[in-house]
Amino acid sequence: MEMAFIIPLLAIMIAGIVEIGWFANRYLTLLEVTRVGARAGTVLTGEFSPLSWNELASAHPVVHLQAYGLSEAEIPAEARQYRDCNLVTTRTGFYNFIACTMVNSFEPLRLAGRAPTSTDSAVKLIRDRQGNVIDTIPFPDDIVISVFATQAINNANPSSITLPSLTAQPRQYQLAAALYSRTYNFEAIAASAGRFRPGPQVIVVGRYPKRANECNVYNDGGTRIVIPGQDPFDYIPNNTRDAILVSGQPRFIELEGMDPNPQHQQQAEAQLGFVWTAQKLRRDIENAGRRALCWGSDFDSADVEQLINLPTFIDDDPPGVAPWNLRRAAIPSNGIVIVEMFWQHEPLLRFPFVEPIIAAFGDVNNIVISVWASFPVPSAEPNIIYGLP
Repeated sequence: MEMAFIIPLLAIMIAGIVEIGWFANRYLTLLEVTRVGARAGTVLTGEFSPLSWNELASAHPVVHLQAYGLSEAEIPAEARQYRDCNLVTTRTGFYNFIACTMVNSFEPLRLAGRAPTSTDSAVKLIRDRQGNVIDTIPFPDDIVISVFATQAINNANPSSITLPSLTAQPRQYQLAAALYSRTYNFEAIAASAGRFRPGPQVIVVGRYPKRANECNVYNDGGTRIVIPGQDPFDYIPNNTRDAILVSGQPRFIELEGMDPNPQHQQQAEAQLGFVWTAQKLRRDIENAGRRALCWGSDFDSADVEQLINLPTFIDDDPPGVAPWNLRRAAIPSNGIVIVEMFWQHEPLLRFPFVEPIIAAFGDVNNIVISVWASFPVPSAEPNIIYGLP
């Protein structure tokens, strides 16, 4: 009788341990794959840097069909060529090099569903105990790669910055001079008033690929419409590439990369980052009740700025140390690659007593593992100077 009571409990515990271990193994494998991809991006320069990317390959063929309304014949050939790892020697760029490195790194695992160059959808068939199909679920498996140009700024009036003596405190003078070169009063520009908090911080001043960094295509009752969006390169949102006068000479304070159309907010874009299979559809973006037709990254510019500027990322100096925040003032501008992977996990045992426990936390037939990794990309580092000491 004791064995009759204990054996089922032991079986459930063992099955649960096996399932957790199976999940953890997949999770850690995918996490390491994203790190491998992100690390690969740190050393890509020159013709392989994100700034030299062929923008015709940015949007996935599915995005061209479903968001832009093109026919198969109108899809740029590069959209498929740069997603074919067999052509990596002749069609190589920053994003497909990373994606192919990742695909080759997590075998025997593979991305299920749609092939990277295909527009044909694939779904997972859900069957009952008798083998009958009772439901279908689209595969979410995808690789998404984004590069952010982050600029250290000091949102203050430049006249409030004074330089110490060159001889008295040389280190302090250097920090002050560096701070001065990135000090600008953004509140004086109506378009950006309230956009940034006062003082030193890091902001996103660009996102690559250039033609896959916004989501402004929406479904309005079955009709595709474009609603004005915000180009990440236009971080001072006034539809122009802003410049200031330094010693009588104009100096651009926004990176090159804005959409070429002067009314760039009408430029249709439906991707956030470079997507590999276009199976990860964004479902959280709405406008006036319209759902966005948008694929790709879960990170937008505000998310990246919030992560970098968190107090736990770099502490504030104690009050009274200096008239400015020396630590935050010392944060460098940088390029950052964020590699995300989405993968549908399949339980190993399908043990009938374990599945209800899993179902309490989500759909047992649609367990999606989402992982990401980030590394610096020196080739995408911005070099914006607002003033000179």
